[in-house]
Amino acid sequence: MRQIIDYDCNFKEEVGEVLKDISTSQNTLGFNVISILGCQSTGKSTLLNALFDTHFKVLDKLTSGYCQTTKGLWLGCGTESFNSPILIWDVEGTDSLERGEDRATFENRAALFSLAVSDCMILNIPLMNLTTYSSSNFGLLKTILNSWFSLKLDQNGITRGNIRKTTLLFAVRDITINDNDEMLGRKVVQILDLLWRQVAESQNSLGNQIPASFSDIFEVKVYGIPSLPNDYDGFKQVVAAIRYDLTTSILPKDYTRRIPLEGLEMYCKTVWKCIVDCQELNIPSQIKLVSRFRCEQAKDDILDGYKKSIKDLQKKMEKREFGFNEFSDCTLLVLENSLAAYFEVASKYDHEMSTNSSISLLVFIFHEFQNAVNSRMSLERQDLRQYTNILDYYKKGIEDHQVQYDKENNEESHYVSFDSSSWVNKELLKFDSLSLKWKTEFPSVISRQHLISPIKEKCIPDILNEISLSSQGKEVFLATYNTQEQRKLLSETLEIHSKKIYEKLVEEFFESLIKDILKEISPLLGDHFLSDPKLKLDDFWELTGSSIVNIHRLLVSKYEQQWITLFKNSNMNEFTSSGLEEEIALQLVLKFIQLIQQQSKYFHINIVDRFKNEFELDQDGVPRQWIGEDAKTMKELFIKAKNNSLQITNVFYPRKDQLIPLSGRFSNLFDKIIENSEDLSGIIALNKGHGNGKFLDSVPLISESNLKEIESKASQEITSIFSKAQLIQSTGRQPQNIPWWIYLLIIILGFDEITYVLTSPVLVTLLLLLASFIYSYLTGNFSSFCNYSQQFVIISTKILHYISGAIHSSLDNRK
Repeated sequence: MRQIIDYDCNFKEEVGEVLKDISTSQNTLGFNVISILGCQSTGKSTLLNALFDTHFKVLDKLTSGYCQTTKGLWLGCGTESFNSPILIWDVEGTDSLERGEDRATFENRAALFSLAVSDCMILNIPLMNLTTYSSSNFGLLKTILNSWFSLKLDQNGITRGNIRKTTLLFAVRDITINDNDEMLGRKVVQILDLLWRQVAESQNSLGNQIPASFSDIFEVKVYGIPSLPNDYDGFKQVVAAIRYDLTTSILPKDYTRRIPLEGLEMYCKTVWKCIVDCQELNIPSQIKLVSRFRCEQAKDDILDGYKKSIKDLQKKMEKREFGFNEFSDCTLLVLENSLAAYFEVASKYDHEMSTNSSISLLVFIFHEFQNAVNSRMSLERQDLRQYTNILDYYKKGIEDHQVQYDKENNEESHYVSFDSSSWVNKELLKFDSLSLKWKTEFPSVISRQHLISPIKEKCIPDILNEISLSSQGKEVFLATYNTQEQRKLLSETLEIHSKKIYEKLVEEFFESLIKDILKEISPLLGDHFLSDPKLKLDDFWELTGSSIVNIHRLLVSKYEQQWITLFKNSNMNEFTSSGLEEEIALQLVLKFIQLIQQQSKYFHINIVDRFKNEFELDQDGVPRQWIGEDAKTMKELFIKAKNNSLQITNVFYPRKDQLIPLSGRFSNLFDKIIENSEDLSGIIALNKGHGNGKFLDSVPLISESNLKEIESKASQEITSIFSKAQLIQSTGRQPQNIPWWIYLLIIILGFDEITYVLTSPVLVTLLLLLASFIYSYLTGNFSSFCNYSQQFVIISTKILHYISGAIHSSLDNRK
């Protein structure tokens, strides 16, 4: 026996200590709860001990007299002659002198608590008080009837017959031989009818729905019990009859509040707390509250037990140790065992609460399964994204097509193209097909508990992809998992690869195009310009324009089909916005401009060559002999050849129509050339800044400063050539040849080394001084060092002057 609620209304958490005496499983509804109410010192505890073989403390008149024995609420367990455990609440007696005027508060709380937790309430009433109001506790009974409405027990279906009604067992004590149960029953019912009419009137004014009679909400049993001291045998006989009726008809098979034995302590605690805190005591809500708590607790216990199994599954998936069948078998086993363990506990609680918690359990488990599948699909995604041979595949398709095209030259051609969308979708289809093979079979308990629809609502599409019914051999539900996160990553990777493939193909296309352009335009400057000194600039630009047009037509014909094939399914708008013809025209002119600009670095050589061809050769191409030539004629010839050769620098300042022979076909071609050539745009901007430039009406390909530098270099060499011609004309002979010993010295030491030393007289002198110092140091004759040093300086100066003059003279002659 344990005191659960003490004298000061504090709930002591010792219900579990009482339940330890029960040998049956704690997860059961197969028990009943009985409470007893009545006035103090009327034998309540004695009756309980006789009925249930309990050991509640009873009144000892000899030692303590008539006083309060039971304080608060005590709980005991009785199993004697009962098929299932009986939990008995021995409630402190009412109308006690010890509590005084505050007794009503505790009495009402105790009565309401007893009504909330009991299958059967025993009302212990002495026969002599049956016709009184206060002593018979009928005032308290009226409170109980009123409290029934606040408990909202009708929401559990009591008035509809779905759940057994609470039994009010009236134990009328100390009856005589003239009193019988029938007479006592009529009296009790008469009193109850009177009380019910009063309660119904007050509840009707509050708007509550009133049952027709108290019998709609309570079962009433009345037993007359003889006095134990006066009629021991009669007392025992009636007690045995009550016990028999309790076992066979009064007590239900299961606890009417649908709370398993293990959840009873929490239920009683929350009920008492609501009563003490003066909160609304809604019994269905309290039942749901306890059910929710215990079901969530059971769910957490299940998850704690299966976390290791789930983690092992995830590790095996990450290590590729599980195939499709192993994954399906393992997940089915986890679901079967976890749900079986869960419903073993939760099935005893409120169905709605147990279902909700089971859905929460399944959502967590499916989410962990999804993580395992995503981990595995991450590895598969990394395998699928290795596309190093895609570009080779594309090229091979082009080559195969070319072979087929050669065989069917007269038939309509079918060109292979790289379709980005088709390729990406094809690879994603492989991923989806693989993802759908990771399936989980639902155990039969999911169907029995009608959980398919809630699972679909909670898990699709975030966790599960779909739930399908398979009819192969047996009807089972199969779930596949949402792998959109990995699919999205793969799609992004594919898009990047696709773009890289196009970029590579475009790069190779333009590399091939530029290579052919350079190959075709390179001879233009040599053939038309360098080899023919008589060619005029207008003729040069006419021939060059004609060649560029022909090259353009040739390249368009060559690359047209490749262009169409490459960009047919491309989203690269920066390339497809302009047509092939305009693109080739743009690249042709740009590369030709670059070629001319590159020639500018050595263009003074071209000017000198043209000068030589005109100045040193006659009309028949025979070298001129300047000996005896008239000086005036030589000068006129020199001026003419020089002016003619320097005029070719105008090639760097052509007109727009000369530079762009295709401008008539492409109106905005010049603007694109300026846009794509930073050097050209900078030169144009620079020349516009010089208002006195002589080529403002032309397209400048080089700056004026570079042009002046070219003319200066060419003029120097032209002047040197003319000077040598004058020397020959005046002396009648060629410049002196190089001495033999100079050649020998060049062979032994090297021309570059000798030139470097000779162009540095100070270095030669320092070397000679160093040699004389070393000699003097070794011999100890430092006076000779000073003499030798002076002589070396004088001799080296003379020798260097002579050798330098000879070499420069010979080199000038070779030029």
